[in-house]
Amino acid sequence: MAVILPPVPSVLKTDLLFTYGSDANVHSHLYWHYTSGPPTTADLTTFSGAVMASWVANLLTQMGPTCSITQVTATDLSNTTTQPGVTAATHPGTETGTPLTADTCMLINLKIGRRYRGGHPRVYMPFGTATNILDPQHWQPTAVSGTQTKWNTFISSLIGVGPPGPVCDSVVNVSYHSGGALRPTPLVDTVLQQIVSPIPASQRRRMGR
Repeated sequence: MAVILPPVPSVLKTDLLFTYGSDANVHSHLYWHYTSGPPTTADLTTFSGAVMASWVANLLTQMGPTCSITQVTATDLSNTTTQPGVTAATHPGTETGTPLTADTCMLINLKIGRRYRGGHPRVYMPFGTATNILDPQHWQPTAVSGTQTKWNTFISSLIGVGPPGPVCDSVVNVSYHSGGALRPTPLVDTVLQQIVSPIPASQRRRMGR
């Protein structure tokens, strides 16, 4: 039985959907804090379109052509009755080089001002080709620095934009659980830094296992 999560005031979630090789169900997501009034579905659609446009402008060059972004969904977590906004379009990556296995990802660590058991927030992005590998344990430094610059531009292009669409002031982390129990009110932490790891990460489920 699915757990019904409590609302998160003034926070929206963007879900990025990719096709990677034969897998058309690769997801990554980000949470955003907004300072404007509650967004409508039209507002959320505007924001999802802005996310898609910024991804195409900044991050297609970090993905190989076997990976495509296909959809961005923006959901207002403060209101379960507002329908999400969806932007769907297929944009293949443009990075050259031999494709990596689908479980290889670039890890972006999200630094917050709180420590907690179990690690820290992060996102796994389907970036890179064999050209970007330095050795079995490291990305090429130029791949890391280039991705960092383009990721920062992607994020900053979506801060303070609007209306129309929700006006966001930061990327955040949302904690729904504490000690294995569901929090009555989710804890929201502002993301202070977003750092691309020089070490390749792995998402085994992207291999279809």
